[in-house]
Amino acid sequence: MKIEKVPEYELSSDTKAKLQQLLAACFPEYLSDRIYYKQYPHFRYLGWNHDNLVAQMGVEHRVISLGKDPVRVFGIVDLCVNPDYRNKGFARELTLPVKNC
Repeated sequence: MKIEKVPEYELSSDTKAKLQQLLAACFPEYLSDRIYYKQYPHFRYLGWNHDNLVAQMGVEHRVISLGKDPVRVFGIVDLCVNPDYRNKGFARELTLPVKNC
């Protein structure tokens, strides 16, 4: 699997269409006219098997309070793998860049 990190604003229309198909296959309750649930992630890790988008992980950047101090955090959203590609380690591969930060 080839993994690509893409800022949300750089997604091509073709990639958005493939992303919407993947999200619909993994999350049936997803709205069919968008590629996010509550808000757009800041960037995504996309997992490709040739020209097929088989996995994705959105990453959101937030600032939260820890006591009186603001703390910057990243959160994983909408991590999913196409049902035909599950149990092959694709989700683990997507999360490796985050673990190495």
